[in-house]
Amino acid sequence: MKKISLLFVCAIFALRLVAQPIVIPKDGQVKLSDVVDYYKTYLQPYIQREEDNDEEWSYETQQMKEIHLKDYQFDRWLWYWKQHLDQDGYMVSPIKTYEEWKKTQQNTVPNTVGKTTATNMANWSFQGPDSSGANGKGVGRITVVAFHPTVANTYWIGSPGGGVWKTTTNGTSWTCQTDNLPLLSVSDIAVNPKNPNTIYICTGDKDGNDYYSMGVMKSTDGGTTWNPTPGLTWTTSQLRHTNSILINSVDTNSLVLGTSVGVYKSPNGGTTWNLVAGTNSSEYKQLLYHPTDTNVIYATTYFNSGTGASAQIMRSADGGATWTAVTTFPSGSNAANRIAIAVTPANVSIVKAIVSAQTSSNMFGLD
Repeated sequence: MKKISLLFVCAIFALRLVAQPIVIPKDGQVKLSDVVDYYKTYLQPYIQREEDNDEEWSYETQQMKEIHLKDYQFDRWLWYWKQHLDQDGYMVSPIKTYEEWKKTQQNTVPNTVGKTTATNMANWSFQGPDSSGANGKGVGRITVVAFHPTVANTYWIGSPGGGVWKTTTNGTSWTCQTDNLPLLSVSDIAVNPKNPNTIYICTGDKDGNDYYSMGVMKSTDGGTTWNPTPGLTWTTSQLRHTNSILINSVDTNSLVLGTSVGVYKSPNGGTTWNLVAGTNSSEYKQLLYHPTDTNVIYATTYFNSGTGASAQIMRSADGGATWTAVTTFPSGSNAANRIAIAVTPANVSIVKAIVSAQTSSNMFGLD
């Protein structure tokens, strides 16, 4: 089914509108009502036509069809943003929310420290959902699993809408570690192999594009508290994603980050970042180290809908400073859409890839 998330609507809304009567101010602020109007006027009828013509309805009942046609992603996204508007109805960036929350923690705002609208947290009760809902919709997905380097029963998971959760009991119990963050969307998690108290997370949703990134967050106390990494603090109006992050196991201050605007490197644990590859039209989706040599890194790029350029597999032999394409998938109608790669220490010369098709006749198939 061709579900279109509303943040994709925002991307179109911000980047590709030509004749529609919506104007984004120079400061990047967007009114929620404008986005909703655009969705209902321009996109919802298109989605409806696409779904109505789908052959699979030939064996579905009308009731099931109506369930399928309900845009759950839109409804979830809309509910979230209704809680994050300013007094004029503009969508407030999670960065702004985070900055204001930090002020209350640092005593910089008089008479606000420790205040909350809930006087007794014990009054909260679980409201659901507690099942997958109709046709698997409702609970969400897990984007990443990151393991403790030495403790087998301890690991972390990241969700595109539910934050970072940690287990020390091999999954029988979980603790959320990001309740104080304004954006609970996680694309990747990296744990320092020499000091597992140091953890990095890529914010945003790299897969569904439901939420954009506010940059890379860092914890030095095992995930109890988080802070932005200086030099890579974005606003959601920039429409960017942080997709994949690597920690060099030899020099754990050395980081490599794949984003929707290229590859960044940090030599100092995220204090500063430098763009080393790509442009605003180059999205690096996945980064992966060679099993035994941290000078060698593999990466995948993403299909560019603007230029028609195919996704490719990239390789770096100098720790991510420079990159060379090692595949030549054609552009245009036969382009590759997205690529997932894997390596194994059992045979370091093997790199395997799964390549999805871009062509509309095989949109959900593999090349």
